[in-house]
Amino acid sequence: MLLSLDISSAKTGYAFLEEKCGKISVLKSGVIFTKLKAGQTYYRVGDIDMSIDRKFLEAFDLFWRENFNLFLHTKEVIIESPIFRRNHRVAIITGIVHGFVRSFLSRFSFERIGTMDNKSWKAIYCHHGGAKKTYTKELVESEYKIKALTDDESDAIAMGTAYLIKKREDLKNDNK
Repeated sequence: MLLSLDISSAKTGYAFLEEKCGKISVLKSGVIFTKLKAGQTYYRVGDIDMSIDRKFLEAFDLFWRENFNLFLHTKEVIIESPIFRRNHRVAIITGIVHGFVRSFLSRFSFERIGTMDNKSWKAIYCHHGGAKKTYTKELVESEYKIKALTDDESDAIAMGTAYLIKKREDLKNDNK
């Protein structure tokens, strides 16, 4: 089983996926709402007040507890690589959030915790590395016959699917 995470400071999309006999299934997907609140600092970076507040920490703890049985069967985790497009404040907080999530996940004995960049998974799943979030969401909803709550959820599903497709193709190529 695979856990796929599309992480951000406001909301994190997740999907538990499984592949059996070449068919990929979404076992459970959703969104972890983790909106950061100003003034509740847990980390300070230089003169910049960036934080992971208690709500963020509690949201991930609750996510783990609510999905305990799925976590027990999860062998791999794939996380979307951080995207730093806006400014230095966003880059710092994104780094902190990704660091926290990787630290949180290290409590478990997964076989692998890896990353996949945005353009790579979109090229595999959407057949276009620059695909828009709305297009990705439409593809996911059509393929899996679900209604994604947010584009973060559909991105987590699409990225997890792309990872499993790539893993299958790599294994096929290794066996040639």
